[in-house]
Amino acid sequence: MRELDEVKARYSASEAVFVSFLGIPFTIQTNSHDLASKVRSYFSTWLSENEAPNSHVIYAFQGNGIYDQNKLLDVSRREGKRIKEAYYDNDDGRVVLKKRTGATLYIKDGERYLVGNLVLHLNQLVNVLDEVFEEDFMDRGYLLFHASAVADMEGRGILLVSASGAGKSTLALALVERGLRFLSNDRVLARFEDERVHLIGVPKKPRINPGTILSLSSLNHIISDEERSMYGALDKDELWQLEHKYDADVEEIFGEGTFTLEAMLSSIYILNWKLGHAGPKLGITALDEAVKMIRPQVLSLDLRRRQAAERLSEAESQLKSICTVAPVFNVTGGVNFSELTALILRREGFEHEHR
Repeated sequence: MRELDEVKARYSASEAVFVSFLGIPFTIQTNSHDLASKVRSYFSTWLSENEAPNSHVIYAFQGNGIYDQNKLLDVSRREGKRIKEAYYDNDDGRVVLKKRTGATLYIKDGERYLVGNLVLHLNQLVNVLDEVFEEDFMDRGYLLFHASAVADMEGRGILLVSASGAGKSTLALALVERGLRFLSNDRVLARFEDERVHLIGVPKKPRINPGTILSLSSLNHIISDEERSMYGALDKDELWQLEHKYDADVEEIFGEGTFTLEAMLSSIYILNWKLGHAGPKLGITALDEAVKMIRPQVLSLDLRRRQAAERLSEAESQLKSICTVAPVFNVTGGVNFSELTALILRREGFEHEHR
């Protein structure tokens, strides 16, 4: 790949950071001491002292990417959503441009090189690590859900499933505020085995919108007084749709040990509530209907995420098995996080949980 050859000729690593997530080791090679320091701070819970055998190696260079503007193809999103990335394929690899930040990712023979202003946009590097982490578990038969998840102190996990913008991140953090542990706010891996479902969270701080911050008093300090006034002046619909991401450091806000990466599935909640309706309602959902509603949020059924076509039937069988293990509740009615949090805690027998 010509572009990657030029990147390798231009940049070389001078420092390495080692991390391990649930036994999956990573080595981040970089040319920037500042970036290495930020990575160590972000992943402080999962740092390792030395490089482990069979470590995934990610090259992260502070600099400017190289790509052919004329070849780029936009990756479409649902109607109204801003295009976030574009890509093109060469004979031996793929080039991906992150349009908002200008970071450029090169994928060739399992190697990943990321180039950009990564000190300013650390989340681009975090996303690359997370994708490799997710693919590692997908190769072991886990499904990847567009979902949030929390767990109690005994490891019983709750999966919160919905399309973007339905409030699953806010609901997850509302439950954490009431004493549960945080697992993940946007991606969750799950696998059925031995009549149980193992949940895996993603090692990433939740990136949340202003609506989430204003909904929970424990998060208010993340934004300034001026931002609170500005966002607070918006009507509910505008605030609900607004995308402007802030990182929430779960353990700093809620206490050490609040962030966990695994649990066993206890229940599934599908968010189909709406603004402007009277309070939330829970309805138990039959198996076939549950599978139908959850299927669009199973990202590993999307061939774009490199799930082999011959494995689709296997993934579909996994989804059905997952939905048989735990009760699936359809959340309808109106959006009210306080009320739904109380309903879930009571139904799960977690009323005693409180932070």
